[in-house]
Amino acid sequence: MIFLNTSETLARLGGAFPPGHQLLCLAAELAAGVSTGLAERLFAPKGNAAGAVAEFGALGASGGPSLLWLSPGAENGSGCRQLVLSLPAGRYRAEYWNIAEGRLAGVEIATAAPLVLGLPDPRAACAILIVPLF
Repeated sequence: MIFLNTSETLARLGGAFPPGHQLLCLAAELAAGVSTGLAERLFAPKGNAAGAVAEFGALGASGGPSLLWLSPGAENGSGCRQLVLSLPAGRYRAEYWNIAEGRLAGVEIATAAPLVLGLPDPRAACAILIVPLF
């Protein structure tokens, strides 16, 4: 499992979506306010299956919207079926973005602490936009 820093996360997103895509504009805004070590703080090691995630990156700040990059691991063959995030108690909207097609693949409303998300395609890399609903 590799935690991506801000520039690595931006590079993955930039390679996945065409120039001018709405997620890239948001990524640039969120990168300006990114907290150091955000990916490490968000990823709940006790809730996520070992080997299910190969790369994980996060842009944003605590308490606001976050844009995640997730690449599933190939170790167990089943991919990443769920993602557990250490977020404060509350309700959140998660938007799953299909990397291959550059389009919205699904939306989920969930409550945290922790936030448990069911991924639409366990074997595919995806971008996930997490927005708190207050």
